[in-house]
Amino acid sequence: MIGALFDLSGSAFAGNAFYKPIGREAFIALYAPILPAIDPRLVLFAHLDQRLVGFLFAIPDRLQGARPSTAIIKTYASGLRGVGHMLADAAHRAFRDLGYSEVIHALMHVDNRSNERSARHSGTVFRRYDLMGRALGTRP
Repeated sequence: MIGALFDLSGSAFAGNAFYKPIGREAFIALYAPILPAIDPRLVLFAHLDQRLVGFLFAIPDRLQGARPSTAIIKTYASGLRGVGHMLADAAHRAFRDLGYSEVIHALMHVDNRSNERSARHSGTVFRRYDLMGRALGTRP
């Protein structure tokens, strides 16, 4: 399944401003350490004709302790129009059924469609981040 996640991630995020492709082995190495800690009830997959067309990866907010009330949607992607919205809706329902009372839609770029979808679920911005950079080899 992780191979399918790699393939879909590459195609789904390729057009994003700060996406940088990595190889399959690097992708697996990146996620391997956290696999044992993942709650499979917070990871959703969408298939069409036995082909992965979307996924949603969420985690509990462990900063709240052993029994968090907040789930964090870390990443979701889809290869078909509407699948991401369907997964987000299914995730919100699952979170409620699991006892979570709040959901954070984390780290979305201001120009990403995720912001629009978050607003459909009554999402409000509570924190912003700025990304700054400087060309190496130049002096201010």
